[in-house]
Parts: sequence; C-alpha cells; structure tokens
Amino acid sequence: MERSGHRFLWVVRAPFRADPERPLNPGANLDLDALLSDGFLERTNGRGLIVELWAPQVDVLTNRATGAFVMQCRWNSVLEGIAARVPMLCWPLYAEQKMNKLFVVGEAGIGVEVSRAALGQFLSDADNLCHGNSFKLYGLQLNETWQCQF
Repeated sequence: MERSGHRFLWVVRAPFRADPERPLNPGANLDLDALLSDGFLERTNGRGLIVELWAPQVDVLTNRATGAFVMQCRWNSVLEGIAARVPMLCWPLYAEQKMNKLFVVGEAGIGVEVSRAALGQFLSDADNLCHGNSFKLYGLQLNETWQCQF
C-alpha cells in the first residue's frame, strides 16, 4: 500500500493467539510500531489511515471514496465486495481463501491477485482493472458502473 502511492484505509488486528478455542483477541492492545515496518506511519502520514481491530466493512466498501478492496478472500468479504461493486485485490493466505481467489480472479474477472514476486505487474493489473477495458463480470462489461477512485 505504501508503494502504490494511493490513499488507503487499513484495518489492522492483533495477531492470532495460540489458543484454538479463542484465536482472536478483540481487546488486544496493538503495538503498531512492532507490527508495521520502521517508519511506515511517518511515510504514509496524510495518505494512509490505520484503524485498529475493526471497521464497519460494508460502510467502508459502499463509500464513494473506496476505489478498490485489498482482501484475503474470505467469502463474506467477496460477497460484500461484489454487492458494493468494488474491484478486489486478492491476497489469500490459507484454506478456502485460495479457492475464493480463483473465483474472483479467474471465473468472475472482478479482481487481481496480489503477488509479492510481481508487485510492479500487480499495480499495473490493478490499474487496468479499475481504468481499463478488461473489467468484466461473467462477460458483461462494467467499466461505466464500477468506478475506481484512485
């Protein structure tokens, strides 16, 4: 997000706990300096907003300032992104998220995969997804109704 040069909102939550019965710690006190790279907050000041723990995702996605949605491809997030008509930048980490990414990127054509190995190509693909002629949902051209606000 820092290298993209675009404005962003990033919801950061606490790392998972070892307890499989309660892996999330919603009351955790986050140490952003420990979680983020050195100087990240200073370098993105005025362009990026970091929110700790939780944000109303549907409200964020339906806000007209939202240009794209970087996500891990959890199914509810996929459905919310589709309903909000927001292009999706897919970064699956595990389990069904990888299958969901295949749907978003390959089947529906409404997202691109985030790849650390090809960051430059990813940024180009993301820009084309938002502003090019390749943004389709099951073959329907949606450029006029799916608008990115980069």
